[in-house]
Amino acid sequence: MRFAGKGILCVCLVLLFGVSVYAQSVLEASATRRISQETGIPQNLIQTLFVEENNAQFILAFIYINEQSIHSDLKPNIKEAITPFANRNALLVLVVPAKRSFFDPFSISFVQNIFRVAVDSSMIVPVTPDFATGELSTGTVSAGIITLDSSVLVNQTFEVQYNGIHSATFSINPDPNAGSDNVQGGGSLFGNGLRFLLLNLLLLFLFPFLLL
Repeated sequence: MRFAGKGILCVCLVLLFGVSVYAQSVLEASATRRISQETGIPQNLIQTLFVEENNAQFILAFIYINEQSIHSDLKPNIKEAITPFANRNALLVLVVPAKRSFFDPFSISFVQNIFRVAVDSSMIVPVTPDFATGELSTGTVSAGIITLDSSVLVNQTFEVQYNGIHSATFSINPDPNAGSDNVQGGGSLFGNGLRFLLLNLLLLFLFPFLLL
């Protein structure tokens, strides 16, 4: 029964990636909100990507490390891992595969003011041993820290990308006068219930790793 349930879950996760680009953006925004709600970390410190490629399907979550993320509801071992990086302009990166997937942390890059910052080995600190180039098994959570230091200015928006295709924009210090993002507020689009259910099934892999 346990394996059957996991199999159904995997099928649901694969179906999740068949939605349109806009629907995928809504799902990413909803995943970001859920992570924020469950961890107590402000939403502007989190971004989420759904990556679908020939040999990979996974959720890729980024959490900016500062005092707010450290004093959140994360597990003590996660807090211990990220605390030394609170003043390093760093991100906690989480990878959760929907199927056996190839992941390459060096495919992550950052773009700010047309300048691209490629991730190199000096910027990566694994939290789990499998946060490296290679295949990840279904349902595992791989985690690592990427240190940006002065490569990216936190007081300006910047984009995080995977393989130069999948992207999301961070605004660590959002303009309080700026209007809200329509996609970020797209929770009502889950009226049919199915996509909302699939999203929650996907996050079931992630939350036990992050939370007590």
